Amino acid sequence: MAADNGRIGATEVGISPLSAGRISAREGQYVEAGDALVRMTPGQLEGQLRRAEIGVVTAQSRVPRARAELHAP
Repeated sequence: MAADNGRIGATEVGISPLSAGRISAREGQYVEAGDALVRMTPGQLEGQLRRAEIGVVTAQSRVPRARAELHAP
């Protein structure tokens, strides 16, 4: 068995989610890579999905005009 003196260091990192959610970690709680720190509610995710779907429909509706302009003399 070997023994040695050493120093263990830690890094404190500030985080903020890109979207609103409920923080599931407590202040001072030790966490590891891969731990869930923020939980989003289904309603928040559904709202983001609806906005993304509207963006897709809007973009698709612009394709014919863009193609026509591309091939215009």
